[in-house]
Amino acid sequence: RCSGGMHDIAQNSLMTVSASASMPMISNTTSLGLGTAQFGLDYGISNRWGHCPKSEAIEILDQAAAANIRIIDTAVEYGKSEAVIGHCLERGHSFRIVTKTGRLSSTAGGSIGVEAIVARFEQSLSRLRQKAIYGLLIHHFDEIPKPSRNHFFDAIQIIKDRGQIQKVGVSVYDARQIDEILDRHSIDLIQVPVSVLDQRLVQSGHVQELKSRGIEVHARSVLLQGLMMMPLKSVPSYFEPILGLLSRLREELSQAGLSPLVAALGFVRDVAEVDCALIGVHRRNELMEVVDAWRAPAITKLDFATYAVTAENFIDPRRWRL
Repeated sequence: RCSGGMHDIAQNSLMTVSASASMPMISNTTSLGLGTAQFGLDYGISNRWGHCPKSEAIEILDQAAAANIRIIDTAVEYGKSEAVIGHCLERGHSFRIVTKTGRLSSTAGGSIGVEAIVARFEQSLSRLRQKAIYGLLIHHFDEIPKPSRNHFFDAIQIIKDRGQIQKVGVSVYDARQIDEILDRHSIDLIQVPVSVLDQRLVQSGHVQELKSRGIEVHARSVLLQGLMMMPLKSVPSYFEPILGLLSRLREELSQAGLSPLVAALGFVRDVAEVDCALIGVHRRNELMEVVDAWRAPAITKLDFATYAVTAENFIDPRRWRL
């Protein structure tokens, strides 16, 4: 039973409502995942509502289950996101939960111990109210002291050997991180930024290389925190150097009869090497719009390569100065 007076979620199906014409089913081969930063944070530059209340979160989870969405992405640092998910999922649910490691303080020698990493994961399991989850990703890889990086992979492998996760992985931002990880470590799962504006890892061949190694690829920042959807007059002045490009993109989409949402999702959906595209929403009606857009026909009219932005300060949210 969901805490705080939330309604029950049915065992296994995780929902009390069935799929209907208003919420079309996604086939098992379609990879759309639910990002949950909004469950615990005031996340996104286009965010007008703050974080998602628990009552809305449970409706979003119901709708996700109805649409056959299976991946839920969360993290220690997404505020109360893990706890919200944990309060609303029953044993036997069909979601595959992926979470991420949080920041940990290093010792005097600049190292973070394996025991501390394992203990932090146990706290995540407790908040999620799960005995095991699908995957654990290393978060903020560049911020981890170099003496501790092997410890993180060792710790996650211990967790995997215990049967508490199926997939060992990393959340990355750029090609350099991917190269370093592939040279030194074995992973099962990776989360990477991919969008119409951020095509770096597709054009460089890194996404293809990951897939060739049998690594499951999850794409995030598909809407760049909502930048792809914002009215041009609402785009922060920080992005003025690319405002002309955004304007041309909107004009071409309008001429083609496509919405920015359909274009953004269609681009990532049609990258063959991407296994799952993660989308976060604040309201259940937004998720319904996402599912409808995801089911739109493949886009063959546009050359999206002409809209790739190479300046990382506009496509890497860590670098934004808003």
